[in-house]
Amino acid sequence: MIAAILITCLGIALSAFFSGSETGFYRVTRVRLEIDAKEGQLVARGLHWLATKANLVVATVLIGNNIANYLVSLGLVLISARILAPDSQLESALPLLMTPVLFIYGELLPKFLFYQAPYRLLRLGAPVMLLCTILFMPVSIFVLLLETISGWLNPRETPGPTASRERQELQRVLVEGQEAGVVLPI
Repeated sequence: MIAAILITCLGIALSAFFSGSETGFYRVTRVRLEIDAKEGQLVARGLHWLATKANLVVATVLIGNNIANYLVSLGLVLISARILAPDSQLESALPLLMTPVLFIYGELLPKFLFYQAPYRLLRLGAPVMLLCTILFMPVSIFVLLLETISGWLNPRETPGPTASRERQELQRVLVEGQEAGVVLPI
Protein backbone atom coordinates (compact mmCIF):
# COMPACT_ATOMS: atom_id res chain seq x y z
CA MET A 1 0.00 0.00 0.00
CA ILE A 2 2.82 2.39 0.85
CA ALA A 3 4.51 1.61 -2.47
CA ALA A 4 1.29 2.42 -4.34
CA ILE A 5 0.96 5.75 -2.55
CA LEU A 6 4.62 6.56 -3.24
CA ILE A 7 4.19 5.71 -6.95
CA THR A 8 1.14 8.00 -7.12
CA CYS A 9 2.98 10.83 -5.36
CA LEU A 10 6.01 10.38 -7.63
CA GLY A 11 3.72 10.63 -10.65
CA ILE A 12 2.16 13.84 -9.35
CA ALA A 13 5.61 15.28 -8.57
CA LEU A 14 6.90 14.43 -12.05
CA SER A 15 3.79 15.90 -13.64
CA ALA A 16 4.35 19.08 -11.63
CA PHE A 17 8.01 19.20 -12.64
CA PHE A 18 7.43 18.74 -16.36
CA SER A 19 4.38 21.02 -16.54
CA GLY A 20 6.14 23.75 -14.61
CA SER A 21 9.36 23.39 -16.60
CA GLU A 22 7.48 23.84 -19.86
CA THR A 23 6.07 27.15 -18.62
CA GLY A 24 9.47 28.10 -17.23
CA PHE A 25 11.16 27.64 -20.59
CA TYR A 26 8.58 29.84 -22.27
CA ARG A 27 8.94 32.52 -19.59
CA VAL A 28 12.67 32.59 -18.81
CA THR A 29 14.66 35.53 -20.08
CA ARG A 30 17.01 34.19 -22.76
CA VAL A 31 19.39 37.11 -22.31
CA ARG A 32 19.97 36.21 -18.67
CA LEU A 33 20.55 32.56 -19.58
CA GLU A 34 23.03 33.57 -22.26
CA ILE A 35 24.94 35.96 -19.97
CA ASP A 36 25.17 33.38 -17.17
CA ALA A 37 26.17 30.69 -19.68
CA LYS A 38 28.96 32.90 -21.05
CA GLU A 39 30.17 33.47 -17.48
CA GLY A 40 30.76 29.73 -17.34
CA GLN A 41 27.90 28.69 -15.05
CA LEU A 42 27.38 25.03 -15.88
CA VAL A 43 23.66 24.95 -15.03
CA ALA A 44 23.03 28.09 -17.09
CA ARG A 45 24.92 26.57 -20.03
CA GLY A 46 22.72 23.48 -19.88
CA LEU A 47 19.55 25.57 -19.65
CA HIS A 48 20.71 27.83 -22.48
CA TRP A 49 21.40 24.79 -24.65
CA LEU A 50 17.92 23.44 -23.92
CA ALA A 51 16.28 26.84 -24.47
CA THR A 52 17.72 26.95 -27.99
CA LYS A 53 16.21 23.52 -28.72
CA ALA A 54 12.50 24.26 -28.18
CA ASN A 55 11.30 21.14 -30.02
CA LEU A 56 13.50 18.93 -27.87
CA VAL A 57 12.19 20.57 -24.69
CA VAL A 58 8.59 20.06 -25.82
CA ALA A 59 9.29 16.41 -26.69
CA THR A 60 10.97 15.83 -23.32
CA VAL A 61 8.10 17.49 -21.45
CA LEU A 62 5.47 15.49 -23.34
CA ILE A 63 7.26 12.19 -22.76
CA GLY A 64 7.87 13.05 -19.11
CA ASN A 65 4.24 14.01 -18.55
CA ASN A 66 3.07 10.78 -20.16
CA ILE A 67 5.33 8.79 -17.84
CA ALA A 68 4.07 10.82 -14.88
CA ASN A 69 0.43 10.20 -15.79
CA TYR A 70 1.15 6.50 -16.24
CA LEU A 71 2.68 6.38 -12.75
CA VAL A 72 -0.37 8.11 -11.27
CA SER A 73 -2.64 5.61 -13.04
CA LEU A 74 -0.52 2.67 -11.90
CA GLY A 75 -0.54 3.93 -8.32
CA LEU A 76 -4.32 4.33 -8.39
CA VAL A 77 -4.80 0.81 -9.77
CA LEU A 78 -2.57 -0.59 -7.02
CA ILE A 79 -4.40 1.41 -4.35
CA SER A 80 -7.83 0.38 -5.62
CA ALA A 81 -6.77 -3.28 -5.79
CA ARG A 82 -5.66 -3.05 -2.18
CA ILE A 83 -8.59 -1.19 -0.62
CA LEU A 84 -11.56 -2.11 -2.84
CA ALA A 85 -13.27 -5.42 -3.40
CA PRO A 86 -12.79 -6.99 -6.86
CA ASP A 87 -15.31 -5.76 -9.44
CA SER A 88 -16.35 -2.94 -7.13
CA GLN A 89 -18.17 -0.03 -8.73
CA LEU A 90 -16.04 2.30 -6.62
CA GLU A 91 -13.02 1.60 -8.85
CA SER A 92 -14.33 4.31 -11.17
CA ALA A 93 -14.60 6.81 -8.34
CA LEU A 94 -10.90 6.81 -7.46
CA PRO A 95 -9.70 8.29 -10.79
CA LEU A 96 -12.56 10.80 -10.69
CA LEU A 97 -11.51 11.91 -7.21
CA MET A 98 -7.85 12.05 -8.21
CA THR A 99 -8.35 14.12 -11.38
CA PRO A 100 -8.79 17.49 -9.59
CA VAL A 101 -5.80 16.72 -7.36
CA LEU A 102 -3.62 15.95 -10.39
CA PHE A 103 -4.90 19.02 -12.23
CA ILE A 104 -4.24 21.40 -9.34
CA TYR A 105 -0.97 20.00 -7.98
CA GLY A 106 0.42 18.45 -11.16
CA GLU A 107 -0.52 21.17 -13.66
CA LEU A 108 -2.02 24.42 -12.40
CA LEU A 109 0.09 25.22 -9.32
CA PRO A 110 3.47 24.33 -10.91
CA LYS A 111 2.68 26.39 -14.00
CA PHE A 112 1.78 29.34 -11.76
CA LEU A 113 4.97 28.98 -9.71
CA PHE A 114 7.23 28.65 -12.78
CA TYR A 115 5.43 31.62 -14.35
CA GLN A 116 6.31 33.71 -11.29
CA ALA A 117 9.96 32.62 -10.94
CA PRO A 118 11.07 30.81 -14.12
CA TYR A 119 14.82 31.33 -13.82
CA ARG A 120 15.12 30.29 -10.19
CA LEU A 121 12.94 27.20 -10.55
CA LEU A 122 14.51 26.11 -13.84
CA ARG A 123 17.95 26.34 -12.22
CA LEU A 124 16.75 24.10 -9.38
CA GLY A 125 15.36 21.50 -11.77
CA ALA A 126 18.03 21.79 -14.47
CA PRO A 127 19.96 18.61 -13.56
CA VAL A 128 16.76 16.54 -13.65
CA MET A 129 15.60 18.15 -16.90
CA LEU A 130 18.97 17.57 -18.57
CA LEU A 131 19.05 13.96 -17.35
CA CYS A 132 15.50 13.34 -18.63
CA THR A 133 16.38 14.96 -21.96
CA ILE A 134 19.24 12.49 -22.35
CA LEU A 135 17.21 9.49 -21.14
CA PHE A 136 14.26 10.31 -23.39
CA MET A 137 16.47 11.14 -26.40
CA PRO A 138 15.69 7.95 -28.39
CA VAL A 139 11.94 8.58 -28.15
CA SER A 140 12.40 12.33 -28.67
CA ILE A 141 14.36 11.72 -31.87
CA PHE A 142 11.55 9.49 -33.12
CA VAL A 143 8.94 12.16 -32.27
CA LEU A 144 11.00 14.91 -33.94
CA LEU A 145 11.51 12.69 -36.99
CA LEU A 146 7.74 12.18 -37.25
CA GLU A 147 7.30 15.95 -36.98
CA THR A 148 9.79 16.49 -39.81
CA ILE A 149 8.10 13.90 -42.03
CA SER A 150 4.72 15.45 -41.27
CA GLY A 151 6.12 18.84 -42.29
CA TRP A 152 7.28 17.41 -45.62
CA LEU A 153 3.94 15.72 -46.29
CA ASN A 154 1.87 18.70 -45.18
CA PRO A 155 3.92 21.82 -45.88
CA ARG A 156 2.74 24.97 -44.16
CA GLU A 157 3.84 28.49 -44.70
CA THR A 158 6.76 29.00 -42.42
CA PRO A 159 6.64 32.04 -40.19
CA GLY A 160 8.88 34.91 -41.14
CA PRO A 161 12.35 35.40 -39.78
CA THR A 162 12.89 35.23 -36.08
CA ALA A 163 13.37 38.99 -35.97
CA SER A 164 9.80 39.45 -34.77
CA ARG A 165 10.32 36.94 -31.95
CA GLU A 166 13.65 38.52 -31.07
CA ARG A 167 12.03 41.96 -31.01
CA GLN A 168 9.32 40.67 -28.66
CA GLU A 169 11.95 39.08 -26.42
CA LEU A 170 13.94 42.33 -26.28
CA GLN A 171 10.79 44.30 -25.53
CA ARG A 172 9.92 41.88 -22.72
CA VAL A 173 13.42 42.22 -21.24
CA LEU A 174 13.15 46.02 -21.32
CA VAL A 175 9.74 45.95 -19.64
CA GLU A 176 11.05 43.58 -16.96
CA GLY A 177 14.01 45.90 -16.44
CA GLN A 178 11.70 48.89 -16.05
CA GLU A 179 9.51 47.01 -13.58
CA ALA A 180 12.60 46.06 -11.57
CA GLY A 181 13.83 49.65 -11.64
CA VAL A 182 17.11 48.92 -13.43
CA VAL A 183 16.11 50.40 -16.81
CA LEU A 184 14.72 53.89 -17.25
CA PRO A 185 11.45 54.21 -19.21
CA ILE A 186 11.89 55.10 -22.87
